[in-house]
Amino acid sequence: GRYLQLRALLDDRPGSLARLVAVVGQAGGNIVEVRHSRMDLALGVFDATVTLEIEAKGHAHCDTIVAAVKAEGFRTV
Repeated sequence: GRYLQLRALLDDRPGSLARLVAVVGQAGGNIVEVRHSRMDLALGVFDATVTLEIEAKGHAHCDTIVAAVKAEGFRTV
């Protein structure tokens, strides 16, 4: 329960990834890996997927991080 893999769909615009990372950091998550992709054929022209590997304090903390990301308007998949 200490590791969370979070995949989010975001606008491929300057600052979107920085906003997502800031939300995770403010929720107390420790990001250990980032994968950013714009190459998926299912994505729109201005979309990207980001997969974050996050260290958390446990299951409840993982839920808190996901809730914070969703509250900021990011779409998780």
